[in-house]
Amino acid sequence: MAANDSAAAVRAHRDNSAYTTIIYAVVILFGLACVIPFLLMLTGSFMVDDDIRRYGYQLIPKQLTTFAYEVLFLFPGRVFSGYRVTLITTVTGVASHLIICSLCAYPLSVRSVKYRRIFQVYILITMVLNGGMVSWYYVCTRILGLRNTLLSMILPLLVSPLNIYLIRNYYMSLPEEMAESATIDGAGQLRIFWQIIIPLSQPVLAAVALFISITYWNDWYNSLMLNDLPQFFSLQLILRTIVSQVQFLRSNTVAAGMKELIENLPGEGVKLATAMITVGPIILIYPFIQKYFVKGIIVGAVKG
Repeated sequence: MAANDSAAAVRAHRDNSAYTTIIYAVVILFGLACVIPFLLMLTGSFMVDDDIRRYGYQLIPKQLTTFAYEVLFLFPGRVFSGYRVTLITTVTGVASHLIICSLCAYPLSVRSVKYRRIFQVYILITMVLNGGMVSWYYVCTRILGLRNTLLSMILPLLVSPLNIYLIRNYYMSLPEEMAESATIDGAGQLRIFWQIIIPLSQPVLAAVALFISITYWNDWYNSLMLNDLPQFFSLQLILRTIVSQVQFLRSNTVAAGMKELIENLPGEGVKLATAMITVGPIILIYPFIQKYFVKGIIVGAVKG
């Protein structure tokens, strides 16, 4: 009897080991599938355009060059100015976005609030319909006066109906008994919100912060539409302008006297170097909020 139990335990151990090995192999392959494209982008930014056209992207380039980064930093003042503008708008925008969306989501999650369903429908309509570009531009420039200001890149993205619903659903997943107990103890709604709801909502707030920070960081459209002065251009707009200028020079048949110089311009290398410059801060931020990200998305998306 003991021998049979021992044999069964050995077989179960082998099955678990095989299962664990398969899981690890799948995770490793998935990790490589995520990391290898980033490494190709990194090495490609140091490759010569001729090598990219002949051999494609390689993990180990045949010839290394920093020409693409030299082109991007040909006028370093513009790039650093873009970094400054983008950092200010991203940090300010994310903090303001979280405050406004969380405050808006809280009354929608309290079942005792009158007419909350009417407000939910009103917010839902803004997800489906919009006023169009002309009315948006008129409101931003004529009514709000956002022309050539840092607010022109903050206010248009300040509220997101999707994020409001995501936070509201997470609030509704929290036990109502905590708010009821605080109310019995004499706490008001504002105190319940700041001292009970917000500390328990770190996962969804971290997930929303990641979403909106990427949106602010990658935004170039608002900077293009609402700003004329270079000191208010975002990093993405500046890099996009440089890439467009390089592509224009490479395709311009008028500049025949500069043919040799134009052919040496790193078209593909500039694109990859631009991606590396813009993606860096997001990669540095993500590990710090990754542990909250999955939980916040799952709970906030399912409940409600």
